[in-house]
Amino acid sequence: MVDPFIAATYNLIMERGVRFYRVFTYTDSSDAAISLASATVHFQIRRSPSDSAALLELNSTDDAANVSVAGDDNNEIRIDLTAVQTAALSFTQGTYAITYIANGETDTQGFIGGRITLEKGAFVTPV
Repeated sequence: MVDPFIAATYNLIMERGVRFYRVFTYTDSSDAAISLASATVHFQIRRSPSDSAALLELNSTDDAANVSVAGDDNNEIRIDLTAVQTAALSFTQGTYAITYIANGETDTQGFIGGRITLEKGAFVTPV
């Protein structure tokens, strides 16, 4: 189960020891871009939505190489984890959520989330 404030559900598969790169595009019901310029985007993985401890927690302010807002209309959220980063993960199943806080706001807005499965990659180097 995903957090109830997440606007959309999309399940992911990540391979351990392999680069993980996904782009999510934020648009309204008429397919017009919704800008996230100056927003802080958060990416979290937890064993379950009710777990208080995150297995992985990144944001676009402190971890800009991994979580970023991009695109001509600033409506793309890019998640980019290196092979070394995915090799260090040890869960097999969990849930993820991508949320954001708009510039000048204090409330977290849900964007997308779902189940995430970490599978053994083809070339996993022991860490």
